[in-house]
Amino acid sequence: QGNSDFSSFEEPFVLGKLQFHNGTGRGDTGILSGSLNVSVLLDGYAKSPFDFVFDLGLSEIPPADEKRKHGKDTLTLSSQSSYFDFTTELGSYRLNILGWSQDGGITFVDSLTIDDPGTGKLKLYASLTPTAVPVPAALWLFGSGLLGLVGIARRR
Repeated sequence: QGNSDFSSFEEPFVLGKLQFHNGTGRGDTGILSGSLNVSVLLDGYAKSPFDFVFDLGLSEIPPADEKRKHGKDTLTLSSQSSYFDFTTELGSYRLNILGWSQDGGITFVDSLTIDDPGTGKLKLYASLTPTAVPVPAALWLFGSGLLGLVGIARRR
């Protein structure tokens, strides 16, 4: 579920919301992982949405002692990278994935442990930064050659 509270570069903003319910009494679901597909439209920066995919892992923690019937589940957010680079008509940008937060974006985590039974409501935070356009090597070579020619011309 999206949000539109992007205010400025480098500042954390809510990329989306997730509600995870750890049920009980229904047996093992057999689900250990999944994908979280996020589509982002940067109004004023891009004409079409960008799609990002994250991996979600689920692991079960057994009860601490035999008297307790229920354990816990840990939901983990992971991807091959914590950022995604992309280019639009207005420039190149990096979407930095900060993680989930339950305290309004003060602290971020990439995993959450929820009691069985229990429900966790999370917000996924990100930040956006412009990336510098690399100067081609040919420009550096041309510039140093031009400076060399200017130096030779001044000596004559």
